[in-house]
Amino acid sequence: MRTMMMGLSLLASACVLDEGDDSDVLGTTEQEIDGWISGGFSSTTSLGGWDTGKHKSNATCVLSQLAGDLSKGDFWDFATDVPSGAGIREMASGNWQVFAHGGANTDQNGDRDWIGNVATGSAVCVNHPKVALSNNIWVSSDGPRRLGAALTNRRCFLQSVHAGSALFQQTDDFVRVKKYTTTDATHPTTGWYLEGNLGTNSHTGAKASATAVCIDFPAGSMDHDWDSGLAVPGTTTLTSGSGIKMCGLTTVMGPFNVNTWNHGVVINPPILPDGQWTMTVSSGKRARAMCIR
Repeated sequence: MRTMMMGLSLLASACVLDEGDDSDVLGTTEQEIDGWISGGFSSTTSLGGWDTGKHKSNATCVLSQLAGDLSKGDFWDFATDVPSGAGIREMASGNWQVFAHGGANTDQNGDRDWIGNVATGSAVCVNHPKVALSNNIWVSSDGPRRLGAALTNRRCFLQSVHAGSALFQQTDDFVRVKKYTTTDATHPTTGWYLEGNLGTNSHTGAKASATAVCIDFPAGSMDHDWDSGLAVPGTTTLTSGSGIKMCGLTTVMGPFNVNTWNHGVVINPPILPDGQWTMTVSSGKRARAMCIR
């Protein structure tokens, strides 16, 4: 069964694309006056995704939804293993692609055996290029990964999460990006960090991972920003006042093991151009978002 969401706003265009038998593009909303687009992808077995049409040279896409069951699928160093995951990645063309898929194991015949769990990811894209980072990947066996300096006009967001192997099932499991302005034992230099507390599967040695992306916004475009704090289940209004804004996820927390495409966290773009962004968090989870105007 296909489920599609569409958003239409003033001075905007929207489209829905069909991506195959088991996957859904969840709809796109484009706000032309400020250049942001929002759209998502959901599947159980698709290793493809939704091409946003936005290129890394002049645009960046950040994670705005993570949902479904990310705890399935193993990684035993077989090419046929697939840990569940969702988020945004670069295509060979340089365009940003939104992807989401459930997990698969390798059976006794060496064939890929899809489990059938669903995952969902969505993105918000803006017309600013990403910051060049030496390493934007965190793995669960690593300590905090420093992304870069805590510049005044820099903001960093989550971009993707992979789990599987019975990981991401505890109430306090999290991945996040966070700006540290003071140092400590695990953050010896100030700056933006990507970090988490997801473990490693004790039987397979499989690890969870996450990626992040940073944007240096023009100083004049940042007359206000918002940090939601760690939001509990329910719907939270993230922004206020007039003007065009954008939001992205900086923390996702809780057990991501419910096999429903929309059970997770999602940032909802406004209907009107200068409307307010909201965030909906499902039961058992928490999340944090950052927005700018």
